[in-house]
Amino acid sequence: MTLYNWLQAKERGPIFKPIMQRIDPICKRWHKPPLHFLKCNTDAAIFTNNNAFGLSSVLRDENGEFMACRVQHELGNPMVKECEVLALINAITWIQEMNLTNVIFELDAKNVVDAINSPADDATEFGSLVHQCKLLLNQGTAFSVQFHIDKQMV
Repeated sequence: MTLYNWLQAKERGPIFKPIMQRIDPICKRWHKPPLHFLKCNTDAAIFTNNNAFGLSSVLRDENGEFMACRVQHELGNPMVKECEVLALINAITWIQEMNLTNVIFELDAKNVVDAINSPADDATEFGSLVHQCKLLLNQGTAFSVQFHIDKQMV
């Protein structure tokens, strides 16, 4: 996906408007990571009409300064929670390729964060992706996953 594609999609606006439920957020706005840590925010978008989805990651340093980003466009129509896990898997793999440590991965998908931080197993496709994600997280040094909700969603 190029910057031009992204700008076009942003200009068109969302394909669908999600129904938001009020949730008690853990944090209402983005916060810098602790000293000597990096933060990687991940997200996913589904473009149903185009049978495609996008995965994105933004990496910031301990001062909140932009370091790098990654965007990937894929064909298919997975469920939202599967897309969110795929975005996280993509981000962890990217961070590992750069040999980075002390990284906090932040997502806005509470169900995904809860599944990753849970010891329970899930025999579904989603559970398989979560398991793969847990294996990748265990390979990293000081990797963690946390939930973030945007103020506008509350």
